[in-house]
Amino acid sequence: MDYFQNRLLEYFGELFPSSECGNCRPVYKTSSIDCTRMSIEILKLVSDLNQTNSTLPYIIDILRGVDNKTIRNTGHYCLRGFNSCHQLTRLDLERLISHLIIDGYLKQECIDKQPSLIIAYLRPDVNAVQLTSSNSQQSGNTTKIQTE
Repeated sequence: MDYFQNRLLEYFGELFPSSECGNCRPVYKTSSIDCTRMSIEILKLVSDLNQTNSTLPYIIDILRGVDNKTIRNTGHYCLRGFNSCHQLTRLDLERLISHLIIDGYLKQECIDKQPSLIIAYLRPDVNAVQLTSSNSQQSGNTTKIQTE
């Protein structure tokens, strides 16, 4: 297709393949899945690890059941949330946790370790109790994400 962007880039000697164009790229089929149970497991895991300063990548590793030295040495493979979200890809799990942060179920606490190093730890936020309570689960509150 001939777009203004293509013509402008061609004028300056650059090429823009149509495969990278958002309008021309093939449409991927997405599906919406109910992640309420997984969200509850995530919140319980973050609550269990609240005193241990756990980062997002580490929590994702636990949720996906990754068998590495750190998880084995800390005994986190014995936690109830270990391998509880194995059916999600790493990217989908990041999306779900981001959704929980945006909705106020989780928060990131940023700590300055060095002048140029800031580490973000996951913590339960004010709405975490609401989602994990049995009344909430029965009232139909759901958490959904789009997967590819």
